[in-house]
Parts: sequence; structure tokens; C-alpha cells
Amino acid sequence: MRKKLLLSIILALIVFCSAFALAESEILVSNIDNNIAIGEAAKFSLKITNNAAVKQRYSIYSLQSGQGWNVDPSPLSDRIIELAAGKSYTTKIVAQPLETFSPGIYYVHVTIESDKGERYNQALKVYLSPEN
Repeated sequence: MRKKLLLSIILALIVFCSAFALAESEILVSNIDNNIAIGEAAKFSLKITNNAAVKQRYSIYSLQSGQGWNVDPSPLSDRIIELAAGKSYTTKIVAQPLETFSPGIYYVHVTIESDKGERYNQALKVYLSPEN
């Protein structure tokens, strides 16, 4: 009987505490133009929402930049975005191949990191068509 009561209390505490472990940021990526021909750049929309009660600073970067792809926000000044509590901001991400790749489907990654320790890695799907 005591074990059941203790187990019930522990379970209730886990459920109660998990309700407060909500993300402090929301990241939404959508395609603008991800079907490109050789020599073109794919474009994506990136919306960041600060759900925290305090101002946050976000860094946007890609470890693939300079390694076959150039993946940057447009404008470049959006590499660092500061958002007040409860505010949202939308920027454009441009992914351009630096090499002549074969036609196919490629995933390039962009990372959004907040000064509060959150890190989001988003895969951007690019369809590379043969030249027209």
C-alpha cells in the first residue's frame, strides 16, 4: 500500500514538473523556393518566437557554410537577432551550392542558438534539378 502511494506521488511530481519544462523558443521553417536549378539558391523562411519572460539573443549559423554550400540569413545582419519577451521575428535563409552537384535531393542544416542555452538544428531540404 505504501509503495503504491509513493509511486503515485512520484508520478504526480513528474507530470507536474514536466508541465514547466516548456521550450522558451519556437522555431518554424517553411519553404519559399527549395526546388532549384544548378547555379540558383534555395530560399526558406525562418520564424523565431521568444516564449521566455526575458529578452533573448539568437545566433543563426550553419556548419556547412563554405563546405559545399553557402547557408546564411538574408540580410547577413540577421546572423544575430535580439528578441524581447513574447516577440517574433522572421528572416530569410538562403542556401546556395558552391560546387556543381549532381541533380538530387540535398539536406543542408542551419542552427539557431539562444543565449539561454537552447539549440535548434533544422534540416533544409533542397531539390536540385538539372540545368534548364
